[in-house]
Amino acid sequence: MGYCCVMMGDGVLRDYVISALELAGIGCSAERPEEAAVICCSDEWIPPVPEGCAVLVLYRRPRYTRSPAYAALSEGRECRALERPFLLDELIRNVSELLKPGECAGEIRGSAGDSAVILRREGMTAEYDGVTVRLTEREFRLLEVLAEKAGATVSREVILRDAWDGMESRGNVVDVYVGYLRRKLEPILGRGAILAVRGAGYVLSAGEKKLQIR
Repeated sequence: MGYCCVMMGDGVLRDYVISALELAGIGCSAERPEEAAVICCSDEWIPPVPEGCAVLVLYRRPRYTRSPAYAALSEGRECRALERPFLLDELIRNVSELLKPGECAGEIRGSAGDSAVILRREGMTAEYDGVTVRLTEREFRLLEVLAEKAGATVSREVILRDAWDGMESRGNVVDVYVGYLRRKLEPILGRGAILAVRGAGYVLSAGEKKLQIR
């Protein structure tokens, strides 16, 4: 697999994309575009693209894919566009396929031969590859809410509704429990498996691992 260079004027979006790709095991950085196999950028600013380098554009402007700018960018290279907001799984799949042209990327959360992360309601545990993490009831309910929409942003309002039975927010209670859960899941999902999306909520990224709730 090659290397993905993430180049965007929006630093928050850039860091979010880099974190998601790194969690999926994809080599990426905001530097050395001349060495990249793929450049991921936004439609607000398209950097110079080296010859033979594929491009993924994260766009917001309506009908961008029909614009002359996109047509010119696509000429002579593999080019894709992903509309914002997007699911993390869609981002990871597109970058993976551009890095490995001609191969089937398969399901982002793992192929049929991979073992899965098992979330057991009875006992409130998360299990993967012989490692068992025990959670409190609140932590497990929070993980369930995030896992059911893995790869997508879940708002604090939805988290409070589904994991706290609709209680009113009390300070930073969601942020505190996300911190607890993130640390507990580190042996299974790695560092930063729960990403904060500024002003929107949280995303659970399992990378290439499957998630099964039982």
